[in-house]
Amino acid sequence: METIEYQLYKRILRGENEQLDFKHSISDGPKIARTISAFANTKGGSILVGVKDNKKIIGIKSDEDIYYAQKIANDYCYPSVTVNTVLYELEGKEVLEIIVPSLIEEQLTLAPNEHNEFIAYLRFEDTNHPAGAIFERIWAKKHFPGVQRIDLQPLHFEILNFFEQTSHPLSIEDIVQQLTFSRAAIIRALEMLILTEQVSFYLTREGMKYVISKK
Repeated sequence: METIEYQLYKRILRGENEQLDFKHSISDGPKIARTISAFANTKGGSILVGVKDNKKIIGIKSDEDIYYAQKIANDYCYPSVTVNTVLYELEGKEVLEIIVPSLIEEQLTLAPNEHNEFIAYLRFEDTNHPAGAIFERIWAKKHFPGVQRIDLQPLHFEILNFFEQTSHPLSIEDIVQQLTFSRAAIIRALEMLILTEQVSFYLTREGMKYVISKK
């Protein structure tokens, strides 16, 4: 029977992925919070503190990191996130696991970006990505629905026509470059098309991509 420590070794050797992230230390609260946000807004996951990106185990500096982990989830995440922590001993060093639940059906978790603006993050493979304003507003409208007027305008049909003429997924920048409407107008139109299920979107390593929905 494999020990818990051996199971952790195997996880480390497999490397970072959609539900596992390595941090050499916990000193950068906003950076840790962005990973908590990304996990909470996707499938959940674990942060291993005391492990470098190259899988080298260096250990945490102090047992106080256990308490600082929850402080980060409280102070740098909005709404706050309750995380679980587990302390392991590997190669004579202590490794801290911060376990983040998936909360996307309950709340959209925000964390500060490099400009100290609170935004939502998503996890894709082994990296965190800003979810973007469209994702945040679509989430809010789906989870807190109100009376919405569905009024399709010429811009909506131009976007749909552009999608039909294009054989690959598009970014917002792709659409802005091709159509003679403002970026803000295109974003509002995309939100309406997503809400009416005519356009769908998904995250890639290059950011959010949009495609016409399959009928």
